[in-house]
Amino acid sequence: MADWKKLLKDILLADGTMDTSETEFLMRSFLDDGVIDQEEIDFLVDLQKSATSTCKEFDDFVLTARKK
Repeated sequence: MADWKKLLKDILLADGTMDTSETEFLMRSFLDDGVIDQEEIDFLVDLQKSATSTCKEFDDFVLTARKK
């Protein structure tokens, strides 16, 4: 079985950036159960560090997730 984090990271960062539509996808997916767990927070932080650029919505989402 493929590592979902590596696969998703490769797809989301194919162009090196995190844009609004990608952020909305992650928000819908991660907030579906109403809770962002530590594994998801770690994944978001890794995306933020790995991206060449991020949109404001993504940065705000990561900041909000880290505060919980």
